[in-house]
Amino acid sequence: HFQYNGWFIFALLALFLKGLESCGVQFSSKCARWLLAALTLALLPTFFANLTFFEFSPAANGGMLATAAIQSGMTLVFLVHIFRKNSLTVLAFNGLQKFFLGFSLVCLWLKMACQVLALVPGAGSFFDLTNPYLTLGYLHLLFLGSVTTFLFWLFSKETAGRWSGKMEGAGGGIFLVGFVGSEAALFLAGLGFVLQNLPAMLFAFSVCLLAGTGILTWTFSRKGRKGAKSAKFDLADLAPLHPLRETNLQS
Repeated sequence: HFQYNGWFIFALLALFLKGLESCGVQFSSKCARWLLAALTLALLPTFFANLTFFEFSPAANGGMLATAAIQSGMTLVFLVHIFRKNSLTVLAFNGLQKFFLGFSLVCLWLKMACQVLALVPGAGSFFDLTNPYLTLGYLHLLFLGSVTTFLFWLFSKETAGRWSGKMEGAGGGIFLVGFVGSEAALFLAGLGFVLQNLPAMLFAFSVCLLAGTGILTWTFSRKGRKGAKSAKFDLADLAPLHPLRETNLQS
């Protein structure tokens, strides 16, 4: 819990905010601070909500639900605030990059919304919160849907520049088929639907995830090497230096 709700989510949003700042996108620092406060506030209560072998009082359950709802609501407010500024156009060079970044942030919010739904009183009477298929689907929303696609956007932006082409599109499409297919199968199985040959389905979608990731990684590596070969050393590209050091470098 502390790894993905603490480390992964905070790191992902920190890199996203840094990307906004580096591209000159204006956003409300107050809104960002409120988001940080909401995420911090919900971190510990949502940990206790995962301890399904404990029975908590109605007041404690209400507190967990409230903090999870505040976290989800504040994240949605912040994303709407950012998307209204057309930030995806600034942060991505083409449709595939925009898709990965937008998809990542949407999956992050969906994961938080699922967390709120699981804490609603009586939710356990509709579905088994300890069902392993639901647990895997829930975790995949963050690990595959949010973190992985965010890293795809970040790698493509940093190593490949204007990252577009048939190979990139094929890799992204194959990965998307694997992710959406596996999520649908996991959630349907977790909700009690009988799926024929479920293990074979999950294996096939996992192969799509592996193949799509492999193609995308290959394009990052190939274009990254080309970019490194064509790069030239220029003093103007360096961060501002102390006057004496800058004079020495120029000489």
